[in-house]
Amino acid sequence: KVFFIEKHIPTLKILKKNIKILNCENKCEIIENDVNRLKYFSKIFNNKFNLVFLDPPFKDMGINIIIDLIYDLKILHKEALIIIHRNKDIKEKYSEKLEKLRIENYGKSKIIFNRLVD
Repeated sequence: KVFFIEKHIPTLKILKKNIKILNCENKCEIIENDVNRLKYFSKIFNNKFNLVFLDPPFKDMGINIIIDLIYDLKILHKEALIIIHRNKDIKEKYSEKLEKLRIENYGKSKIIFNRLVD
């Protein structure tokens, strides 16, 4: 099952359309909210996650708040991956709770593969 947490209305419309086109409504759940409010609705997650993909707006510098929240809520399996999508020119220092595994560049984007540190 895939949980999407999204608050941007135009993105929500595209997401819903794509889920319908792929005929996977029964495998997806959309939470129309701000990911920073995760602690308020994390109770709905009965299972721990294997993968988290974070794709905040490129100018949003609050990604470490989200990483720390994921860490504190303990919603990931031990070997789970956290994948972060950022602009390749942004120089950020990420939470010490992350172990960087590798970085891949694609056009203007960089994809950073991480695990949480115990």
